[in-house]
Amino acid sequence: MFSAKFASALRLAVVVGSLAAVSACGGGDGSDFTELLFVSDRDSVTSYAVVGGSANALDTVTVPGIPGTYDRSGTLVTVTMQKHNLQDGLRVRLDFFGGVGGTATDGMYAPTVVDDDTFTVTDTASGTITGGTLLRDPVVSLAATYVQSGTTITVTLLAHELNSSDGVNLDFTSGGGVDDDLEVDTVVDVNSFTLEADVAATTSGNVIVSYGTNYMIFGMAMHPNGRWLYVTSQYECSNGRPYCWGGDLISRFAIDWGDGSLRFEESVRTSDEVGSVTEPSPVKLEFSADGTRLVHQDDDLDGLRLWSVDPTDGSLGLLANSGANTTGQHGIAISADGTRVYHGSQVFTVGPASITAIVGGNSGEANRIVSGTMFAILGGGNNAQVRAFSLADPDLPLQLATTANTPNRARDLAIAQNGALIVTSGFGGLKSYTYDGASIVPAVGAGSTELPDGGGPFPAPDTLARVYRSVSLNAAETLCVAAYFTNDPDASIGGVQPSGFVLVNVAADGSLSLANDVSLSTYAREARFFQKP
Repeated sequence: MFSAKFASALRLAVVVGSLAAVSACGGGDGSDFTELLFVSDRDSVTSYAVVGGSANALDTVTVPGIPGTYDRSGTLVTVTMQKHNLQDGLRVRLDFFGGVGGTATDGMYAPTVVDDDTFTVTDTASGTITGGTLLRDPVVSLAATYVQSGTTITVTLLAHELNSSDGVNLDFTSGGGVDDDLEVDTVVDVNSFTLEADVAATTSGNVIVSYGTNYMIFGMAMHPNGRWLYVTSQYECSNGRPYCWGGDLISRFAIDWGDGSLRFEESVRTSDEVGSVTEPSPVKLEFSADGTRLVHQDDDLDGLRLWSVDPTDGSLGLLANSGANTTGQHGIAISADGTRVYHGSQVFTVGPASITAIVGGNSGEANRIVSGTMFAILGGGNNAQVRAFSLADPDLPLQLATTANTPNRARDLAIAQNGALIVTSGFGGLKSYTYDGASIVPAVGAGSTELPDGGGPFPAPDTLARVYRSVSLNAAETLCVAAYFTNDPDASIGGVQPSGFVLVNVAADGSLSLANDVSLSTYAREARFFQKP
C-alpha cells in the first residue's frame, strides 16, 4: 500500500479556472457543489463544474507511481515490488522515501532482475537502510538524437535495452520530426534502433524517447458516501511495450465538495495470491450500495475480484476472486442488497469472503440496474446489443427486450432513473433509445445521433475515427458526457490525438445535440457525472 504521508511526492497540479463562473453550481460562493464531472486523461483525473454546456476545470491529480519497499546495503539497493515485470537494464525512475538509516538517492536506474517480485539497483550513495518505501514512475523519458531518411527514423540512445516491436513515444525537440507513438522496427545495436514513420522526411535533431506511455486509467467509481473517488490504472498490454502488467493499482482520492478538489490518500496493488499465474489488470469497478464491498473486473484473470471497504477511512482489503475465465468483458452491476453481481447476463453470488459464478450467460461490456431492471450491453463489435432483464428472480435474469445489433459498436450505456431513456457510447458516436418495458427502440428524432465512424453532427468528421468509451447522464438527465479517443490501428500505444470529451444536450424526446467538445492532450477513457449524496 502507498499512503497519504508520501503524497508530497505526487505530481499534483491545480488547473487554473474562474470559480466565479461556476458559482451557480456551488463552490465559488462558499456553498458545496451538488454535482461534479470527473474526467480521466491517461494518468490523471480532472474535476469539472458544469454550467449549461460549459465545463470549468477545478483541480487535476495524477495517479501516483507504483509502490514498493527497499533495503540498502552499501550501494546495493534491493527493491521488492510484486510482479514488477521489469527487464534487465531497461531504465526506470525511482523515488525513494526514508527508512531506518536514511533515504536512497532518487533518479534513473538500470535494474538487475532477481525474480518476479525483486530487483536491485546501484545507488550513487552508500550506507545501510532498512524498511524504506519507494515509488516507480510508470513512464520513463530519455534524451536521444535521431536521423530520418524517408520514413525510416534511426534513434541513437545509449544502452536503450529495447527490443523489436517495443512501443515508444517520440517527442521531437528539434529538426522536422513529427511526434508519434511508434513501435521499434529494428534493433541496430545496443545504442540505436529504427522505427517507421507515417510521413516521409529528411531531417535530424534531438528527440525525447518515452517508454511506458501505455500506462493509463481504466475506470472510476465514487464511494456511496461521496467521500472518495477510486481509480483503476494499469499498463495497456495490447497497445505497447516494453512495460506490460506490473503496474496494477486502485488509487483512492478524497473529494472536497466545497471546492471540487481531489486529494490523494492511498494506492493498493490489485495482485492476487502470491504465486498466482495471472498478472492483475483492473478495469471497471463498482461499489455495493452500503459501501462495504467493491468489485472490479480483471482483464487478465478474466474474472472478478472482491474487496472489503472500511467505511471509516476507505481502505481496501482483497477478499476473493471469481476464478479465471469467469468473465469475458468489463460490465459489472451489483444488486441493491449486495448479494449478487451481474456481468452481462451472468450471475455471481457474494459471500462474506467469496464471489462465485452460479448462472452462466453472455458476458457484458456494460451493466446498469434501475428499479429492478438490469440493462446490459451483450456481444462485441458490430454484434453488440442492448438488452433489458427483469431481476424478479435475482438468480435468473429474464430478458424483457433487446435492440438489433448496434452499428456504433456500443461500449457503455447510461440509463435515466425511470429506465425510459438509454444512451449508448461506442465506436464513432452516441445513440439514444427509449424503453417502455416491452421494447427498446431508437428515440424519436434521434436518427441523426447514429454517428458513423469518423463523422456525424458531433464532432465534425475527423481524419481518424473516434471511440466514445464512456457515457454518463447528469442529475437532471438533460446532459450527457462521453469520453473519446482515436481509434488508430497504426498507433502502437493507442490513445492519440484527437482525444477529449463531449457534452451533449438530451431533449425530452431523447434526441441528442452537441453542447461542447473539450479537447485533451492525451488518451481520455472515462468521463462521468457524480452527485453528492
